[in-house]
Amino acid sequence: MLRRIASPTARILLTSPGHIDLIDASLASVKGAQQVISSISSRRAVTQLDLSHNRLGDEGCTVLFSFLCSDYGRTYGIQKIRLNSNAIGDAGLAAIVEYIANNVALKELYLQNNLFSGRDPSFCSRLAAALNSSCIEVFTLTTNRELSDGFLHHFLPNLDCPSLIELHLSDVGLTPLAAPTLVQFVASPRCQLHILKLNGNRLGFRGVRAIVRAIERSNYSLSTIEMYSNDSQDASADTSDVTSADDDDEIPNGLESWKENDKLLRPLMLRNQHLRRITQKEALSLLPVSRALLMQGRSPSIASNEATNPDHKETRDVFRFASLPTELQLYILSFLAPHLSPVQRSRIFTYASSRSTLPPLLSHLPSSRRIVPVAKNSTPIVDEIPASVEGYKAQPKNIWDGFRWKWLGSVGCLSFEPNGIL
Repeated sequence: MLRRIASPTARILLTSPGHIDLIDASLASVKGAQQVISSISSRRAVTQLDLSHNRLGDEGCTVLFSFLCSDYGRTYGIQKIRLNSNAIGDAGLAAIVEYIANNVALKELYLQNNLFSGRDPSFCSRLAAALNSSCIEVFTLTTNRELSDGFLHHFLPNLDCPSLIELHLSDVGLTPLAAPTLVQFVASPRCQLHILKLNGNRLGFRGVRAIVRAIERSNYSLSTIEMYSNDSQDASADTSDVTSADDDDEIPNGLESWKENDKLLRPLMLRNQHLRRITQKEALSLLPVSRALLMQGRSPSIASNEATNPDHKETRDVFRFASLPTELQLYILSFLAPHLSPVQRSRIFTYASSRSTLPPLLSHLPSSRRIVPVAKNSTPIVDEIPASVEGYKAQPKNIWDGFRWKWLGSVGCLSFEPNGIL
């Protein structure tokens, strides 16, 4: 029986209305970009754009992202873009960087197997700055082999993107010379990653071991790190260029050394996963209690009761937590979340004591709730933190999880911070 092969247009019709799937659709250069723009313009909403395995190149990429950067193009608020294997070079990446900057809608960007070189140090810094101002959560540059160590030296030291939880740098030509840069990033508070992939590089045994030691001592956010196939062909660089590994580490002499390295890494990932669960649980539990005790002013019902019945003893004789000094109030509340750092608890207390963060009234139906995007690092507005965050789980589970994740991120409680109890 003959099977009918669906055309790109047919594939679009079979996917979700918000998804444009033009994988391997023979899109090339400017003409291909114009076809994509036409597909986008014909829809009311586009959430995902998959253009992998085409030949847009620098010219097509520039035309496409010039459209997406326009006022009309930005109204679509695309959340996921895949441009894997499109022969895009640094000029095309520059157009992508302009689109990333200050973009609060885009969450995932896949740029695997292109032709980026990263030779311009200032451009590497601009890429990091664009990511820092965005809300991107997943970013991948896997199989861009021309990037190499020079790119990493100027990219990672400038990367400070709290929303970024997954970074793929597999098979990008890294050598032992890149290991100190990776160690410094992993050990710094700027690294909020949950997943880091470094497979298929040439970091060498000592480079990999140094990264593992950095995680052991200073990193509590990573729960998955992949560093497979990282044997170095340059033995001298492997043993002399990585200064952060333990001095008593022996030079690797076979597969057993790599297996031992893997054994050291596994419990660290389990440690971080466990501490993350505790941190998030304590943060979510601390919010409603802090809200009830720290919110300034009295409830209308109590105020009304006291006004109509001044001799009512029930409201007079009750111990008032708010009458305690603020420092003592916060100290007492801190026992409810011992694993949170003082800074994390402070952010929750600030959020809980502000009237501007109160959830909306329950009279609004969940189906009519509007999700409003907010600028990066700003206080989440009321529509983004519904009453369900504080215990009223009226929303479907996936919506509840999304609101909860956003709130945890806004108060910096997605991962454990070392000032808490270990």
